[in-house]
Amino acid sequence: MNKKLYSLKKIFFLTALFGGTFLFAQTKVTGTVEDVNGPIDQATVNVKGTNITTTTDADGLYQLTLEPGKYEIIVSKIGEPTTTQTINVLDENEVSLDFFLQSIRILILAKSF
Repeated sequence: MNKKLYSLKKIFFLTALFGGTFLFAQTKVTGTVEDVNGPIDQATVNVKGTNITTTTDADGLYQLTLEPGKYEIIVSKIGEPTTTQTINVLDENEVSLDFFLQSIRILILAKSF
């Protein structure tokens, strides 16, 4: 009887220790945000419909941790157009998603009188 109880305790302990890892699998989503001049520092990377947000570093790199599912990733920066991409996150270790922002050029013509 004691041997069975010990075995059950051991199984319960191992399941509690390692089982949570499989139940809550998460994937690291990494990438860069750039424009024609190179990496964009301090761009906001947001997962639409969630509170998950990060910013890019000086090299334009960002990292998010997401559970498997389909997400819209929104990237914005003052002076740059907002860009959105959809990603289907599977149960993987790491996924790469890069963004290239097209700069908006405004030309103002002035007429002298």
